[in-house]
Amino acid sequence: MSEVWIVVDEADLASPTATQGLNQMVSALKHAITDSASTTISPVITEPQSPIAVQVVTTKQLISPEFSSGARSNAVLCPLTLNLPPSWAFAEAALYRACQDVAGLRQRVAQTPPFKTGSGHFWLPVVLTAKGPLYAEVIARSPSRSTLEPSTDLFTQSYTQPLHLSDALRQPLYQLAHWLLKSLAAPPAVYLMQFGIQESDRPTGLATGQSICFDRLFPFPAVPSIASLGVQVPDLFTCHWRCITMQPILELMIRSSVTTD
Repeated sequence: MSEVWIVVDEADLASPTATQGLNQMVSALKHAITDSASTTISPVITEPQSPIAVQVVTTKQLISPEFSSGARSNAVLCPLTLNLPPSWAFAEAALYRACQDVAGLRQRVAQTPPFKTGSGHFWLPVVLTAKGPLYAEVIARSPSRSTLEPSTDLFTQSYTQPLHLSDALRQPLYQLAHWLLKSLAAPPAVYLMQFGIQESDRPTGLATGQSICFDRLFPFPAVPSIASLGVQVPDLFTCHWRCITMQPILELMIRSSVTTD
């Protein structure tokens, strides 16, 4: 039987403010996995005729004897947290450590002109397929339940998609995301790049005098991705599963633009 581990942070499970968002993330990813298994065969799944067992594993459980390297040898891993045990090795461990080191990743970006860094409350989803990146519509914090002050606790916010940006902002945003993922040798997955929009002291060629600044990167569909549920087709959790199992994604659409009967 094929097995999938959805890894969540033990601390998030204990947080009342995180429970609802985390449950939505896990439920959406479970749905994507089971729905995908019923419609197509993934090359990563070695026994396509068998049902897929989806197990939610906490970061604390990862270091227990039950979840030793032998126990996980045939499991497909889907972490939904950066806070993985340092001693726990897996193929994307270096990538997750780089994303967890927010200051270090910002420094890497800042040392590469013309990219800038700073705080932000927007998210660009990058669906990195085996054939290349697809850029989804930007996600923003919902103005009805959030302030404009940056917050590091994403679970206390609500989110909306799409946020329409001008082409003058989209192009440097996509350029930054493409460079960053390439520099990290990022494998196929959904990435959420958190960014801000700064007023430029000196014009940079943009008509608005604004520029993009990098905040941080999540190598999985973090909680703002909930905004894509029922809005984007396929949603970001479905995209993530398809990417990590090397299934094709031809295009991304916002539901209002999808033709209905």
